[in-house]
Amino acid sequence: MRKSVGTLFVCFVLAIGGAQAQTCVFCQSFNCAFDGITGQCLVNCKSNFTYSVGGTITSAPSIIGGSLINFTGNQFTVKWDCVPQGNAGATGSIEVHYTASGQNRIAEGQVCLCGVPPDYCDTVNLNCAADGITGPCNMTVGNSATYSVAPSGSVQWLVTINGSTTTYTGNPVSLYWGGPGPYTASIEVKVNGATFTEGMVCVDIN
Repeated sequence: MRKSVGTLFVCFVLAIGGAQAQTCVFCQSFNCAFDGITGQCLVNCKSNFTYSVGGTITSAPSIIGGSLINFTGNQFTVKWDCVPQGNAGATGSIEVHYTASGQNRIAEGQVCLCGVPPDYCDTVNLNCAADGITGPCNMTVGNSATYSVAPSGSVQWLVTINGSTTTYTGNPVSLYWGGPGPYTASIEVKVNGATFTEGMVCVDIN
């Protein structure tokens, strides 16, 4: 049996007002070109991530530090657990049995799990009303909310999450807060092409 061993580290970066709120120092310089397992190595906890190997998986991958969601063909999906704040750097593991080129193989990965504050948005003091925006500042992943401003005219909402900006139009407007989380989103509101106000929304995982 040929055994292929790789190392997989998992960490996350949270952004608050453009600054890093918490970084897994164990994962900052890690080279994600691991041997035997392919997938994303910068992840948020309580989120699903899909990995693959170079052949057909023959049995359920063994996961420590997370939960196996499913596996089929050469792919499998893992939901990583949250590690209590202060225990960042705890380790988990992956072991995958698969066949390739008529040979039985094993890919193994060791995982570095980063903690996340249990009530992320409790530490972020936001007030949408103070910014002239009607609507909730604290949301949870997977939910929508309605937002509005007092001025009339052509209203645009520029929502930036992790450096990616999406523009919505309307007043009021319904905004959907998708995952993974937690994160803070910045909002710029333009009325008739001119900036009216700016604000932020904190999106938690539960």
